[in-house]
Amino acid sequence: MLEILIPTYNRAIYLSRNLQSLESEIMKHGLQDKVKITISDNASQDDTEEIVASFKKRPIRVHYHRNESNIGLERNMVEITKISSGPYLLYLGDDDYLAEGYLSYCLKKIEESPAIALIIPGIGNLTPGGKFTPGRLENFDEVMLPAGYDSALKYSHFGHQLSGLVFKGPGFLDFYLDHAKHRNLYPFVNFVTYQMLNFPSLYVPKFKTAISIENEKDWSYNNIGLIDEVYKAYYPFTSVLEHKKVTDLVIRFIVMHSYRLDFEQNPLKLFGKLIDQAPGLPSLRRKLAFLLLKEYIKNRSIAK
Repeated sequence: MLEILIPTYNRAIYLSRNLQSLESEIMKHGLQDKVKITISDNASQDDTEEIVASFKKRPIRVHYHRNESNIGLERNMVEITKISSGPYLLYLGDDDYLAEGYLSYCLKKIEESPAIALIIPGIGNLTPGGKFTPGRLENFDEVMLPAGYDSALKYSHFGHQLSGLVFKGPGFLDFYLDHAKHRNLYPFVNFVTYQMLNFPSLYVPKFKTAISIENEKDWSYNNIGLIDEVYKAYYPFTSVLEHKKVTDLVIRFIVMHSYRLDFEQNPLKLFGKLIDQAPGLPSLRRKLAFLLLKEYIKNRSIAK
């Protein structure tokens, strides 16, 4: 019923720990017949294949797919989705860890409420030393979100972090691939937005996925915090929403993730870099200029 999708590249040590954690959770709660793990290896040069082979001999279901060459982060995300077969898909970074009880919770909810097409967990940061700092400190354990724009506006920015997201497929991938010109490094922002616009969703901050920080990544933020990629994730929704609404989705993301932008630099220069990457939304220019100036002043005030 639930397929855990793990894209990976040269992370054998982390992947082994993750599989051990998943095996413990699956066996503890008797989920062997309900959960499958699929790994898409982006042509790793370490012992990833051997590590996975050892887990295939254990009493959990593990499927291994290896790309002939490294096809890049985004294409591997798409590839693992294409080869999946479960009606519900849970995405997981190879060095991130699900909260205790989350798998059982998700299975229970989707059995009780099959209309739910998206589950979003809470998150927290996990250092290499094992220190866990909870994030998304909401004053509720869970909330059901109706399908529609208001839900997407408030919560779709959570698509910036894939680990722990549960999707009912396959429409979200079809919509993404139908707008191939805007494929980007944040496909999950697009996936989450599509689901929230069309189906009921569930946000569960009480289950906090441990997101590993400070580990070496195969990618990095660019000089505008990958906001250009975020723009490409949202822009396809101009086919179903007014441009103003899509603009507000982009602005909401920037507000919630403003820490990515360097406000020490001239705001006009920063505005220029961003707007060059975001053609096609006339209303974005004015709102973005106002937002950047406001954030610049706020950050300068804090610095003093």
